[in-house]
Amino acid sequence: YKLAKTNNPYYYDVSYTGEWNGYRNSVSKHKAIWGVSGITASTTDSVASFKINFRGDNTPFYDFKRIKIFYNIDSSSNYCLQLLSDSVVFISTNYEVGYTVFELANNANMLEFLIYKTDTTKNQFDLYGISIENDDPGIVYNAIGVNGASTSSYLRCTLFEQHLQAIPPDLVIFCIGINDAYDPGFCKLCYENNYDTLVTWIKNVNPNANFLFVTNNDSYYKKKYPNKRAEIAREVMINLATKHHAAMWDMYNVMGGLGSIKIWQKNGLAKTDKIHLTTDGYKLMGDLMFAALMKDYTTYFKHNQ
Repeated sequence: YKLAKTNNPYYYDVSYTGEWNGYRNSVSKHKAIWGVSGITASTTDSVASFKINFRGDNTPFYDFKRIKIFYNIDSSSNYCLQLLSDSVVFISTNYEVGYTVFELANNANMLEFLIYKTDTTKNQFDLYGISIENDDPGIVYNAIGVNGASTSSYLRCTLFEQHLQAIPPDLVIFCIGINDAYDPGFCKLCYENNYDTLVTWIKNVNPNANFLFVTNNDSYYKKKYPNKRAEIAREVMINLATKHHAAMWDMYNVMGGLGSIKIWQKNGLAKTDKIHLTTDGYKLMGDLMFAALMKDYTTYFKHNQ
């Protein structure tokens, strides 16, 4: 994220050398190739680098022994990508999907990459995304998010389906819609059609993938007017869940429905823009969603032992 000049998640720091340009699928004037992440960072420098350090202070502990780097791999590329580590034991490039994987002998919690040109040909290095993995048991969770993105933003990601082959999901939790519904010209049919396309792309990669549609949080338009379009978006989520035999979690009504974000704001759970939640608000919403998932899972488990 920092390479692309956009907001970086709290739990890791990114530092870099060289000149990098960022392109987001949510910015109409940005013209680039995007993968699953919806963000591309590019450099034309002869030598550049980037380093990722995980904080480890009251944040989830991350360690990994496998790193997949998604970038523009083709015959015309004149860049070499090198992981600066003494514990690299295996390197393999998947040209069909578009990534290079680095295997480490031991788990690590920091990574640094060097990118350099192999000749003087004018070209650029495009970084589409990174997947860090280990062999620990449990759930593998991948998250994507782009500032200002709507459902149509992700339809600009021409490598979405291709890159998803490297991380085929069993469950996809969809929470795209707050920016769609903010627009006064919000098109209910377009919104549903966009989601149908995304579902199709994902099922092309894993036909057995399951989906959980999450309704928008309550919000205001221009800080003054309760955004009733959230209720239209909610109707679409219900239709999508029925159509695709999926689950739906009604965050909108869990919050309290139309106008409820003012109550959340008064309690320090929503920001003054009356759109975004605070850190505590998002944590609470995450806890509520997790509780709902576990409640249904427990019920299912009891009846299917």
